[in-house]
Amino acid sequence: MIKKLQYQFIAVAMGSLLLVMLIVFGTINFVNLYNITSEVYTKLTFLSGTDGKMEVSKNSIRKKVKFISDEFPYETRYFSIKIAEKGKIEDISLEHIAAIDREEAALLAGKVLTKTAQYGRISTEKHTYAYQISKKERNSTFIIFLDCTAEVQTAHNFIILCTIIGLISYIAVFILVCISSKHVVQPVIKNFERQKQFITNAGHELKTPLAIISANTEVIEMISGESEWTQSTIHQTKRMTELVNSFIRMARMEENRDNLVIEDVDFTNLTNEQATAFVALVNNEGKKLTRNITDNIHIQADKNFLQELISIFLDNAVKYCDENGTIDITLARGVRNIKLIVSNDYLDGANIDYKMFFERFYRADASHNSQKGGYGIGLSMAQEIVSMMKGKLSVDWKKGRIIFTVVLPTT
Repeated sequence: MIKKLQYQFIAVAMGSLLLVMLIVFGTINFVNLYNITSEVYTKLTFLSGTDGKMEVSKNSIRKKVKFISDEFPYETRYFSIKIAEKGKIEDISLEHIAAIDREEAALLAGKVLTKTAQYGRISTEKHTYAYQISKKERNSTFIIFLDCTAEVQTAHNFIILCTIIGLISYIAVFILVCISSKHVVQPVIKNFERQKQFITNAGHELKTPLAIISANTEVIEMISGESEWTQSTIHQTKRMTELVNSFIRMARMEENRDNLVIEDVDFTNLTNEQATAFVALVNNEGKKLTRNITDNIHIQADKNFLQELISIFLDNAVKYCDENGTIDITLARGVRNIKLIVSNDYLDGANIDYKMFFERFYRADASHNSQKGGYGIGLSMAQEIVSMMKGKLSVDWKKGRIIFTVVLPTT
């Protein structure tokens, strides 16, 4: 349980960190990409408006476009193509670029004209160009291409840098969280150990006065005879003793969680033995026990815990089975698992929250009527046992029957 708590702490901490990092780095890269894109397309709009000419004063340029500096006319690489109404190229201007010739420019223009968007990007083997298509007089088409290779590379490098920094930071924090998690859960471990020690010590201390009360009551019956009060005292003493024993078993089970004795267990034989042990109790209750147990099923498990598991489900079934109802125990072999299913008639189970069944001290009977017996510990212990065996435990209710299903791996 402590390991599970530690893993949950690490998972929550790292999940929260991952979410924050994705938001922060995502936002930074989005803003960076947005600014670069805005700058590129603003320059394109300006160049398209001047028909690709730089024959304007610097002050005029700076007033129109905030991204443009005094060096804009000298550092910007672009080319333009003017196409007549019938698709014939009228003019190709390559004055402000050296990386492309007329043939390549015409080829790019042809590709761009097949697209429907006014703005876009197109790439060659070595360069990336942003373009804008605009209509001019006499239905001619004017396409301006702006070399944005450097801007695209800058954005790409920034994303890679953020990814590397983020990954290194995440790994570093993960290591720190793993180390610190041991210290974080240390108070919980100490508290848990004290709790287990208290339960064990209190259980042993309570056994002595309970035994004395039971013995004194029997002496009173021998002297004065049985009465309603002596029988009630003996009954309640037995119930209290059972509760104390349950507490002790629960504490010992948690102490032995990491000390399972794994051996080859004849699951078929063990299930049949436990079912046989409950036959007399089932018959005395006026109920029926049926078996559907597959022969020769073996499993690598702790025999004592497996026996306790079967006993818990059968005991629960006897307590909560309807009058004159049927209890069924099934053991079957799957492809990679073994299924243990215990079901019983339970007509009142339609509106019960079965998710709560494995909570410690939970009982479906909210009134805690002692006629049913039990303390809401058994199913919680069953959940712990199945968890220790790396299995899965589920509960369902169908057509008036409650069904407990245990799936245990065979390897």
